[in-house]
Amino acid sequence: MKILNSRFPVQGEDGLSMLELMLATTIISIAALGLMSTFGHIQKSVQMSKSKSLATNLTQEKIESLKNVDYFRLLVTTDPQTENKITPNFQYDGSTGFYPPEVPLTVGSIAFDRRVYIHKVKEDSNGDLVHVDFSDADTGLKEIRIFVIWKQGNEWKSIMARNLRDDPDRVSTDATFSGNVDDDSFADLQDVKVEVLENSAWNDATDSSGDYSFNVTEGTYTLRASKAGYFSASEKGQSVDEGEITIVNFALVKMDSGTITGSAYIRDHLVISQVVASTKDVSPDPDADQEYIELYNPTTWTWTIDDASFDIIYVAQNNNEESLSITYGTTSIAANGGYYLIANTGTVVAAGTTVVADAVYTTLLEDKIKKNKGGGIKITNDDGSVIYDRVGWSRVTGGSESAPANALEGTAVAPANGLGEAEMLIRSTETATSLTLSDGVNATDTNVNLLNFNNTGVVNQDVALLYPPHSTGSTFAPQGGTPAVGGIVFADDNLSASTSPGADGSFTLISVATGTWTLTVSSGTLIKDTASVTITANTATEVAVIALTTTTTNGFVTGAVTDANTNPLNGIQVVGGDITTLTDTSGNYRLSVATGTPQIVANPNNVNPNYVSAALSVSLSVGQVASNTNFVLSKGAKVRGFSTVNGVDPFPTLIVIAKVSGIEQDSAVVESDGYFVIADLSTGTTVVEARPEPGESVTPSSFTVTINDGDAGTTIFLGTFTVSGALGTIAGTLTENGDPISTGVVVVVSTTAIGGDPPTHDNSLRTGTDVYYSGSSSANGQYSVSVPEGNTYNVYVWYTNLSGSTVRKDDTATVTAATISPVNFTWP
Repeated sequence: MKILNSRFPVQGEDGLSMLELMLATTIISIAALGLMSTFGHIQKSVQMSKSKSLATNLTQEKIESLKNVDYFRLLVTTDPQTENKITPNFQYDGSTGFYPPEVPLTVGSIAFDRRVYIHKVKEDSNGDLVHVDFSDADTGLKEIRIFVIWKQGNEWKSIMARNLRDDPDRVSTDATFSGNVDDDSFADLQDVKVEVLENSAWNDATDSSGDYSFNVTEGTYTLRASKAGYFSASEKGQSVDEGEITIVNFALVKMDSGTITGSAYIRDHLVISQVVASTKDVSPDPDADQEYIELYNPTTWTWTIDDASFDIIYVAQNNNEESLSITYGTTSIAANGGYYLIANTGTVVAAGTTVVADAVYTTLLEDKIKKNKGGGIKITNDDGSVIYDRVGWSRVTGGSESAPANALEGTAVAPANGLGEAEMLIRSTETATSLTLSDGVNATDTNVNLLNFNNTGVVNQDVALLYPPHSTGSTFAPQGGTPAVGGIVFADDNLSASTSPGADGSFTLISVATGTWTLTVSSGTLIKDTASVTITANTATEVAVIALTTTTTNGFVTGAVTDANTNPLNGIQVVGGDITTLTDTSGNYRLSVATGTPQIVANPNNVNPNYVSAALSVSLSVGQVASNTNFVLSKGAKVRGFSTVNGVDPFPTLIVIAKVSGIEQDSAVVESDGYFVIADLSTGTTVVEARPEPGESVTPSSFTVTINDGDAGTTIFLGTFTVSGALGTIAGTLTENGDPISTGVVVVVSTTAIGGDPPTHDNSLRTGTDVYYSGSSSANGQYSVSVPEGNTYNVYVWYTNLSGSTVRKDDTATVTAATISPVNFTWP
């Protein structure tokens, strides 16, 4: 009998060694891991492809659905919301609009969000399509945008599709207004906006020769010319015929203006106002080497100062930092000019005064601020994450030492021998050029130590200890702060542009219209308003020092509201987001609104019924201003009417359109009580048309009404629209095992019985007498088919399931005008 070694095969025998088995196993494992990794990538790729395909189908499905809606029933978005999960952000119709988000829309076990946004659009002078506000007159074109978003792992994905719908009855603009605009000295004016008040989409800006030209539909209109810095002008009753050119010239009068000057500072932190390393030479006791640090509070709030809130740090010349151990007696610093004194002794004697310290070193008379050396002081919050202020000083002679970088702001203060005995660092006055400090110091902090301390014009920066320290028993109103460099200075006069404070905080705002205005200074999240600044022609008005202390996360909108004759309108409500204000006696307004692209509405919902409303969109960042956001409101009235099928019962959902000179101004949907109201109709002749569904007819087809100035604020009753052949709706859900069917189900509705498959769409069907209405279900498992009223219909559905089998089901429904008859189908 042959005994085989348990670890190695015997010479000449077939078999694998243990080493070979281990190598083979390793190779197989690596291959398996590679296959698993490859499979994972393939699976991820398949999932991504599946998600994108489904999302594409969902966008196309919605596009096709909305394209089948009558142009006038395709209502534009009125509740724009911003989606921030996707970059770039996009807007969609919110929950109170006509197209609330479909959230979630689950297809293929993936949760999608489908959003709709429908704009009015127009063609600009370059032939490009641009959006116009929903409140503007209809342009005959609407853009449909569909967004579908979903989450792929931890990342949000999106698809967008868009399409255009046009008004089949769109009126061509084949008449022309043109002309010239100059000023009161007959000089041509460029960039003057000339517009038709009845349809602001018709406009042009003058060129370098002061000329303008734009096309309109024939009719009679009011034209308005406007440019910042000039009084606007209007020309009423301007008529133009088809194929003709009407010349309308304007002469604009330049507004008088003046200038505003001032200084703007930020006051949002404590500052170091004095540092003394040694009072020995002036102390009654030559051995008492006193040192202290004085703090100053220019902000509008009281600060708490204790071990949990603050850290006072001495920084040596070599950048070594030592947090001072302090016992706090007083634990607060008063707002608007309060002081706080930290010393190595309870009572400080300096500059001929005796002052009780607010806090002392835990070890009294401890020498922490080294004299005759470079060094620095830094004040921070407890964990050092916020630096409130710091100052660094160097030593110029006798073995020069640079200031420690950790304590330095800009260029160091440079005493000859460092901070020596009976010397001090003291914060300079607001001009940063002198030390006239008989009443104390101020808040000036340009973040350059050399400018902010000891700036007496002496090269070596030595200052004798001549100015007494202050504690919480003293206050001094702040005179400066950190210059608001890069901020925005603007007035609400609708003439001037904006400017920015310079390095020292000073500013000059030019070309401010004569009158009384509010001046605003904004720097990032801090703002300050100065009301009732009166401007005289060709005069500079100086305002007091402006300190920015109020926090904001908004932007600003300023403008004016006038009537068609450029008269200012007082007390008109202007809304931006959830912020509301009223115009003043000069028609001016100012809003602080959320950033982004907010819509600004003047006279929303006709709060003042004597005038129409208007809306504009602006673009804002934090602290920015959208000036000259002006509105022209015409006088106006409302019209009201009734819709019925039998002269008595109301017929809702009929769409009515108000047109001026063939251009849509507004629309309405008849409510459940049968009545409709159209507001925002300006003076002049308006035609109100009914827009029935296909197969419906309306008598009369329209009403014509003339609105006069005396009708302003009233509601004019037009009459009654009587609808024949009105439509109702058969709608319902399609589910399989309780879940919505997302793959689409064919739906056919007819008064004719169908024996088997859906009827073939061929010539005999098209020329036959039987009428069929068809559709298909959407991805959420719902369907809807509109049919004429007064009949009982057969409802058929065909569903092809996953096994490939097609199953037919049927039911009946009796349809009444403007109602929904529910018919649901379930499988199995």
